[in-house]
Amino acid sequence: MLCDPFHNRKLLADDRGSAVVGFCAIAPLLTFVFVLIVQIATLCMDQVTLSMAANEGARATSTMFSSSADGVASAQKVMKIRGARGKDSRFTAKQQKRGTVTYVIFTAQESFHISLLNRDIVLSATARVIDERAL
Repeated sequence: MLCDPFHNRKLLADDRGSAVVGFCAIAPLLTFVFVLIVQIATLCMDQVTLSMAANEGARATSTMFSSSADGVASAQKVMKIRGARGKDSRFTAKQQKRGTVTYVIFTAQESFHISLLNRDIVLSATARVIDERAL
Protein backbone atom coordinates (compact mmCIF):
# COMPACT_ATOMS: atom_id res chain seq x y z
CA MET A 1 0.00 0.00 0.00
CA LEU A 2 1.93 2.99 -1.27
CA CYS A 3 -0.70 5.57 -0.43
CA ASP A 4 -0.81 4.76 3.25
CA PRO A 5 -0.54 8.18 4.98
CA PHE A 6 1.10 6.74 8.08
CA HIS A 7 3.83 5.04 6.02
CA ASN A 8 4.72 8.29 4.14
CA ARG A 9 4.94 10.26 7.40
CA LYS A 10 7.55 7.87 8.69
CA LEU A 11 9.63 8.33 5.54
CA LEU A 12 9.36 12.12 5.70
CA ALA A 13 10.34 12.18 9.37
CA ASP A 14 13.47 10.10 8.71
CA ASP A 15 16.50 12.41 8.44
CA ARG A 16 19.19 9.86 7.71
CA GLY A 17 21.54 11.03 4.96
CA SER A 18 20.67 14.71 5.26
CA ALA A 19 24.18 15.52 6.56
CA VAL A 20 25.73 14.02 3.44
CA VAL A 21 23.46 16.10 1.21
CA GLY A 22 24.37 19.25 3.16
CA PHE A 23 28.08 18.45 2.92
CA CYS A 24 27.83 17.83 -0.83
CA ALA A 25 26.14 21.20 -1.22
CA ILE A 26 28.82 23.11 0.73
CA ALA A 27 31.98 21.14 -0.23
CA PRO A 28 32.68 22.97 -3.54
CA LEU A 29 32.45 26.34 -1.78
CA LEU A 30 34.79 25.21 0.99
CA THR A 31 37.27 23.88 -1.56
CA PHE A 32 37.19 27.14 -3.50
CA VAL A 33 37.78 29.21 -0.34
CA PHE A 34 40.66 26.95 0.74
CA VAL A 35 42.40 27.19 -2.64
CA LEU A 36 41.85 30.97 -2.68
CA ILE A 37 43.47 31.32 0.77
CA VAL A 38 46.46 29.24 -0.36
CA GLN A 39 46.88 31.36 -3.51
CA ILE A 40 46.76 34.62 -1.53
CA ALA A 41 49.25 33.32 1.04
CA THR A 42 51.62 32.24 -1.71
CA LEU A 43 51.40 35.65 -3.40
CA CYS A 44 52.13 37.37 -0.07
CA MET A 45 55.17 35.17 0.41
CA ASP A 46 56.34 35.96 -3.13
CA GLN A 47 55.90 39.70 -2.49
CA VAL A 48 58.06 39.47 0.63
CA THR A 49 60.71 37.58 -1.34
CA LEU A 50 60.63 40.22 -4.06
CA SER A 51 61.03 42.99 -1.48
CA MET A 52 63.99 41.21 0.06
CA ALA A 53 65.58 40.82 -3.37
CA ALA A 54 65.07 44.52 -4.13
CA ASN A 55 66.64 45.55 -0.82
CA GLU A 56 69.61 43.25 -1.30
CA GLY A 57 70.07 44.39 -4.89
CA ALA A 58 70.01 48.03 -3.86
CA ARG A 59 72.57 47.43 -1.11
CA ALA A 60 74.85 45.51 -3.43
CA THR A 61 74.59 48.18 -6.13
CA SER A 62 75.32 51.07 -3.79
CA THR A 63 78.53 49.74 -2.24
CA MET A 64 81.98 50.92 -3.28
CA PHE A 65 83.52 49.27 -6.34
CA SER A 66 80.26 47.68 -7.49
CA SER A 67 77.95 48.08 -10.44
CA SER A 68 74.31 47.47 -11.24
CA ALA A 69 75.27 44.01 -12.52
CA ASP A 70 76.40 43.14 -8.99
CA GLY A 71 73.04 44.26 -7.65
CA VAL A 72 71.15 42.20 -10.21
CA ALA A 73 73.25 39.13 -9.40
CA SER A 74 72.61 39.63 -5.69
CA ALA A 75 68.86 39.99 -6.23
CA GLN A 76 68.75 36.87 -8.39
CA LYS A 77 70.61 34.97 -5.70
CA VAL A 78 68.01 35.98 -3.11
CA MET A 79 65.19 34.93 -5.45
CA LYS A 80 66.85 31.56 -6.02
CA ILE A 81 67.52 30.92 -2.32
CA ARG A 82 63.98 31.89 -1.30
CA GLY A 83 62.50 29.69 -4.01
CA ALA A 84 60.62 32.29 -6.03
CA ARG A 85 58.26 30.64 -8.45
CA GLY A 86 57.71 33.50 -10.90
CA LYS A 87 58.05 33.11 -14.63
CA ASP A 88 59.86 36.28 -15.58
CA SER A 89 62.14 38.40 -13.39
CA ARG A 90 63.24 41.92 -14.30
CA PHE A 91 65.65 43.99 -12.26
CA THR A 92 66.60 47.62 -12.87
CA ALA A 93 68.96 49.91 -11.00
CA LYS A 94 69.21 53.63 -11.54
CA GLN A 95 70.72 56.60 -9.78
CA GLN A 96 68.73 59.60 -8.66
CA LYS A 97 70.24 62.80 -7.35
CA ARG A 98 68.27 64.92 -4.89
CA GLY A 99 70.12 67.93 -3.69
CA THR A 100 73.55 66.81 -2.58
CA VAL A 101 72.59 63.18 -1.99
CA THR A 102 72.67 60.49 -4.67
CA TYR A 103 70.36 57.51 -4.28
CA VAL A 104 70.28 54.10 -5.90
CA ILE A 105 66.75 53.04 -6.78
CA PHE A 106 66.49 49.30 -7.41
CA THR A 107 63.29 47.84 -8.83
CA ALA A 108 62.43 44.15 -9.00
CA GLN A 109 59.46 42.85 -10.99
CA GLU A 110 58.25 39.33 -11.49
CA SER A 111 55.19 37.93 -13.22
CA PHE A 112 53.17 35.15 -11.61
CA HIS A 113 50.37 32.94 -12.84
CA ILE A 114 47.29 32.53 -10.66
CA SER A 115 45.87 29.18 -11.62
CA LEU A 116 42.56 29.70 -9.82
CA LEU A 117 41.73 32.73 -11.96
CA ASN A 118 43.85 31.68 -14.95
CA ARG A 119 45.52 35.10 -14.96
CA ASP A 120 49.05 36.48 -14.93
CA ILE A 121 49.89 39.28 -12.52
CA VAL A 122 53.04 41.32 -12.02
CA LEU A 123 54.42 41.92 -8.54
CA SER A 124 56.98 44.67 -8.05
CA ALA A 125 59.14 46.00 -5.25
CA THR A 126 61.34 49.07 -5.08
CA ALA A 127 64.18 49.87 -2.68
CA ARG A 128 66.07 53.12 -2.31
CA VAL A 129 69.43 53.50 -0.58
CA ILE A 130 72.10 56.18 -0.46
CA ASP A 131 74.79 55.60 -3.05
CA GLU A 132 78.08 55.09 -1.22
CA ARG A 133 80.02 55.55 -4.44
CA ALA A 134 78.98 59.20 -4.62
CA LEU A 135 80.03 60.05 -1.05
